[in-house]
Amino acid sequence: MTALSHLSDHEAVLVLTKLLAVHPELGDEAETIAREAVRTVPTGLAEKLRTSIMQLDIEVLSGRTGYQPGRGWVEPYDVADEILDEVIEDFMADAVRRAEAGAVDTAITMCLDIVECLYALPIPTELDNMVLFSYCGEDFARQRARTLIERLGKACVALPEAELTDAAPDWFGST
Repeated sequence: MTALSHLSDHEAVLVLTKLLAVHPELGDEAETIAREAVRTVPTGLAEKLRTSIMQLDIEVLSGRTGYQPGRGWVEPYDVADEILDEVIEDFMADAVRRAEAGAVDTAITMCLDIVECLYALPIPTELDNMVLFSYCGEDFARQRARTLIERLGKACVALPEAELTDAAPDWFGST
């Protein structure tokens, strides 16, 4: 094993920055590789999101509900939304980041995967009470899908209505 294979993300950025400073002639090649990286849709995106949401149990509410100094009384339902927003945000931010990097087709594919995943989640009230997602409102997933679409719109990404309707018919169909 080499030291390169054990670098953290931060350390890898540092190495690349120093390498390009010493060898500026590699800049075009590095840009081509970077462009390819942001245009690659992460493997298993929808399943990773679904697992990230559904594996959270209500134990994560401990310490964040009830009376909270500086915040007052905090309901478990509000905390459940906050925790799940933290999970979903990573996926949404990645799609927006790629759109802003010019990988619009990748961002659209990621958005459709995320929307399809959110649409396929069970209705929260039908879940086992030990699953954190069961503490969210019925519109939680739909609202997050709309938020992602709005954020991509601000990044100048026009999402195809037909594909949105295919991904989530009850949310984006003509009903």
